[in-house]
Amino acid sequence: ICLSGSGNSENVIRAAKLAKSKGSEVIAFTGYDGGRLRGIADYPVHVEIHDMQQAEDIHHILMHALSRSVAAKGEGREVIP
Repeated sequence: ICLSGSGNSENVIRAAKLAKSKGSEVIAFTGYDGGRLRGIADYPVHVEIHDMQQAEDIHHILMHALSRSVAAKGEGREVIP
C-alpha cells in the first residue's frame, strides 16, 4: 500500500516499482492528478483534490475504512459495505 498526495514522491514510486518487481500488487492512494504512481498501481485509489491537506485527510478516512474491513473479514464478520 502506497500513499502519495501528489503521486510523484520519488521514494514511494521506487517502493511501488520494487514491490511489483517482486510480484506484489500495489494499492496506491493519490491526490491531485495521481502523478506517476497512479499509472504504476494495480489498484489506484485516486481523489481528484488539488489540496495536499484535504487529499491526506481523505486518504486517512479511506485507510481507516480499509483497515476496519480487513479486521472484520479476519474475524469472520460481514465486511463494511
